[in-house]
Amino acid sequence: MSLPWDVDTVVKYNQVKSSKTPDNYSSLKLLMEIFKNDQNKVDQWITFVKGVKGNELKQKFINQGNDQESIDPKYDYDSRGNSNIITLQDIEKLFKDQAFKDDIMEWLRSQKLFPGDLGTAIYSQIQLDTFKKIKVALISGQVVAAGSYTYISEQTGTEEKTPDKVAGGHAYAVLAVRTTNSQNPEDSKAGKFHWVKLSNPQKSYFQKYDFRTGKFEVLKDKSNDSAQFWLELSDFTKNFSRLDIGSF
Repeated sequence: MSLPWDVDTVVKYNQVKSSKTPDNYSSLKLLMEIFKNDQNKVDQWITFVKGVKGNELKQKFINQGNDQESIDPKYDYDSRGNSNIITLQDIEKLFKDQAFKDDIMEWLRSQKLFPGDLGTAIYSQIQLDTFKKIKVALISGQVVAAGSYTYISEQTGTEEKTPDKVAGGHAYAVLAVRTTNSQNPEDSKAGKFHWVKLSNPQKSYFQKYDFRTGKFEVLKDKSNDSAQFWLELSDFTKNFSRLDIGSF
């Protein structure tokens, strides 16, 4: 899939500007679609991509790519939580005061390339596909387990190898999925918030969200011996690198 910040996109633009018809942008189909045939915005976008802010955006993709590489089994001994995952809010900050901001953000949301921040209930297509995969498996009666990253950094909202939060390098049983109409996973009304129910191998610890801070509170309940808890989908995909699905 071509992306508006790809090197090839910039090369095509440069070719147009150096041609005999530098004002004919018909070959720049992706950019003209995104910016609604506004050539001035296309020019501004390319200037942005070539500049300092564009380099900041590219660095975010490099950092995220390094995290994604750790999912590869050959790196599993040192796999780390997806702390560098890019959100729509991260990108929007880089576009501040740019005339093209609304157009590019509208396109990004429509493509579901990136999730929103925790608590926004905006998910990438990859996250939604993961949710659907779990849901289909559970409905068909299959057993689902999720493996957490070996190391989970503080940036992910969890601490490394501690029993009182998502533990690194552990398998969790996936018990259920659901959607709710609010930030409360126990809400009975279905809606846009996606949740995955897990059973904690550390038994008596589970989590409760405080969306005002974008983090969760750790609770200990001796009566909750199974330590079942709901994890918001954004946190699930950030902290877990592997799904195992099978039958009895």
